[in-house]
Formats: sequence, structure tokens, C-alpha cells
Amino acid sequence: MTDEIHSRRRAFGSGSWATAQQFVTLASTAVSSVILARALSLDDFGIFSFATSLASMGSVVLTAGLSGLAIRVLVNREHPQPRTMTALIVIRELFATIAYGLLIAVSAISGDSQTLAATAIATLVLFARALDASEMWFQARAESHKSAVIKIGVVTAMLAIRVAAAASGAELLVFLFLYVLESVAISILLLLRYLLDRESPGFSRPETSTPRALLRASWVLALASVANQINSRGDIIVIQALLGSAAVGLYSAAARLSEMAYFLPTVFMTATFPRLLQIRKIHGAGSERYRAELQSSYDRACWAGIGIMVAILTVGPWALELLFGERFAEAGPILRVHALALPFVFMAAVFSKWIIAENRLFASLIRHGLGASLNIALNFALIPTMGLIGSAWATVISYAVASYLSCFATRSTRQAGVQMCLAFIAPIRAAHRRLSNGGSNGKAA
Repeated sequence: MTDEIHSRRRAFGSGSWATAQQFVTLASTAVSSVILARALSLDDFGIFSFATSLASMGSVVLTAGLSGLAIRVLVNREHPQPRTMTALIVIRELFATIAYGLLIAVSAISGDSQTLAATAIATLVLFARALDASEMWFQARAESHKSAVIKIGVVTAMLAIRVAAAASGAELLVFLFLYVLESVAISILLLLRYLLDRESPGFSRPETSTPRALLRASWVLALASVANQINSRGDIIVIQALLGSAAVGLYSAAARLSEMAYFLPTVFMTATFPRLLQIRKIHGAGSERYRAELQSSYDRACWAGIGIMVAILTVGPWALELLFGERFAEAGPILRVHALALPFVFMAAVFSKWIIAENRLFASLIRHGLGASLNIALNFALIPTMGLIGSAWATVISYAVASYLSCFATRSTRQAGVQMCLAFIAPIRAAHRRLSNGGSNGKAA
């Protein structure tokens, strides 16, 4: 029991640091977006948003589906840790190279020469972020404070530099280089922090068996990551191809306000995932304790998403125009539609970790594949007739299918679908429990 309490406290502490770091990063991103929207023309803001969106896609893909899997491997010590750390960096750099080439090709097809040049600069962050594999070791040990301090410091310093650059009338190219510089600084400092840690296993000499073992286990998740990014960022690519950079800028302003909340369930599950794995290991996958922990996670995720959705529906358009300026007033209706996806996005963070814990990796590929196909198809179908509102509806529908309805596509994931259904009625369930407990206590008295 003492070890369990210690584990809970350590997970809570690690989660608190991770949440604080994400809040700082979120605030910096929000302020930077506002600065750029006001400092640049609508076309240049659209180009920056398009290029950095592609860079974000690549950053997720370069993990090769290894984020949650790597934490599981490190927690369970399935391979020697020095070899695991070396393998993670080698795999991530390999995928960074592949992703860079593919994203340049996507930009060349959907944009003009200026958009292509901006993408070529912004996607350089992939090679720096590949070195962030050392952060997974801190997460696996529930020591997120060691990486969070570094990220908070760099992000805060870079925000100050961006403000100064905007005040001096800097152009698009300067902000693109600052975007890359931030990732480079974080990656170098994280690597140094890992190497200087007294308990760090360091790195072993390169070998092939561990990378091969990790890739054999993760190739399905790698494909799922690609599909997930198509689902979440495909709208930007289609808008750029059909409507141009100015439309991307308008849509990105709306999407960024709703997406600011996306980090919350991800941070929560990243911090608590090692604890969830420990509960499963100790009590078993079929235990009531494990199911209760999962249901509690779905409940919190669902209603946090609903709460933020209601807030955005109420004040979102007003806040958007206040922050970004009158020229972004047209993005208000887009924001309202986009916010409807939040409950599904929040529950998806729990679902994705459950898939890894249960090693049901094909379920991830199925759900993200369905979402990606539907997103692209709906964007091409709805944008010509409904404009940017059509793209927002395509996002909501594809997220609902990928994060919720796809659970009922296979018997192995039906349990997750049922738990999500129960999450939607969590207040009713809680009220019923209180009434039942009150009745039981009355009978006992």
C-alpha cells in the first residue's frame, strides 16, 4: 500500500509538472499566434500556419508510433535501457528524414513557391525533435519535472524574442527561423539533461536488434500516426489547395483556439499512463480496479471536453475577434463548429493509451484510417459548397467516427465504446451512486 501511495503521489507530481509545462507552451503558442496574426498579412499568416502545421504532422509521425510503446518498454525493462534509448533516437531520425521529404512533396503539390520555401524551413524542426527521445525516459520514471523546467525556460525566452521581433517589424522568414530555433534549443538541453542525470543509463553503441524489435512492435502504430495526422491536419492541406493561403490563415485562427485545449487529456494520460500500466500489471487486465481506473479517466476526459466546448460556444467568437482582430471575425462560426469535436478528442487520449496497454495496435490503425479517409473525402465534398464551415464539419464528423464510433467496429474494442457511452452519462451515474449509498446508509441506521 505504501508503494502504491508513493506511486500515485509521484504520478501526480509528474503530471502537475507536465501540465504546467504544457500550460506555458500553450500560452506561448496562443500569444505567438496573436502576435503573428496582427504583425503579418493574412496571406503570410496563412503560409506560416500551413508550414508549421505540416511540421507538427511530421513531429508526430517521426515518433514512428513509439511514444506510448517506448514508455511501456522502459517501464517494463523489456530491453536494456541504453540500447533502447539509442534505438529510439536512430528510429526517430530515420523517420524525420522520411517525413521531411514527404512533407516537402505535399507542400509542392498544394502551395506556391513561397509556401514551399516556408515548409522547407519549418520542417527542419523534425531533425531536432527526433533527439527528444530522452524525454520518454523521464516520463517513464514519472520525473517530468526534469524536462518541464527546460521547456518552460526555453519557451518563455523564445516568446520574449518573438515579441521583440514583432515590435521591430520582422518579416515571415524571421518568425520561421525562430520557430526552428526553439526546437533546436529544447532538444539540445534535454539531451544534455539526460546525459548529466546520475541515474541515466546513457546510450550504448549502435546495434540492430533493438531497433528491429521496436519497429516490429510499432509499425502498426506508425501507420496509425500517419492516418491520425491526416485526420487532424488534412483540412489545412485541402484548404490550401482549394482556397489558398488567406483561407488557411482564417481557418487556422479558429482551429488554434479550439485546439489549445487538446493538450489537457494528452498531458493527463502521459503522466498517468505508467501508473495505469502498473495497476494492470498488479491487478490484471480483467480486474475491477483496472476497469474502474479506465472508466474514471473516460469520465473526466469526456466532461472536461464538454465543459470547454460550452465555454467556446459561449464566448469563443468574441474572444477570437478581440485577440486576432476584426479581419478574423468571419472565423467565429468556424470556431463554434470546430469546438463540437472536443469531447471526442478528449476521450480519444484515453482510448489511445488503452490500445497500447492492451497491445491492440490494429485497432489504432483502423480508427485513424477511417477518420483520415472520411476527413479528406468530406473536405473535398463540403468545401466547394460550404466553404470553411464545411471543413470544420468534416473535422467534427471524422473525429467522432475515429474516436468513438470506430470502437464498435471490432469486438476487441467494444469495451472502450461502452465506457465512452457511460462517460456521457457520468453525472447521472454519480447521482445514482449517491442515492444508492444514501438508501443503504438509511437501511443500516
